[in-house]
Amino acid sequence: MAVPATALVAGMAGASCFVEYKAKQDDPLRLHYGIVELDDDECDRVEDAVAERLEAGGWTLLTVMDTLKEKEAHERKDDAGTYFLRY
Repeated sequence: MAVPATALVAGMAGASCFVEYKAKQDDPLRLHYGIVELDDDECDRVEDAVAERLEAGGWTLLTVMDTLKEKEAHERKDDAGTYFLRY
């Protein structure tokens, strides 16, 4: 279930944020899970900011799953693999 972006960033203005997401590429279909760190000016538009970064790399955002604190993001580093802070 997707969480509304406004709910994800409540109280985060003025600080960078970490976002976990799922993305895809077509022909052939490829999926990945990743974590991205957004600058403080991007944290109020999470979905658009993540989508823009992924599109530049040829990926399409499927869903923003959650925002994370820095410690939580680093705890999930192994899960994201090469897509940890890649975009």
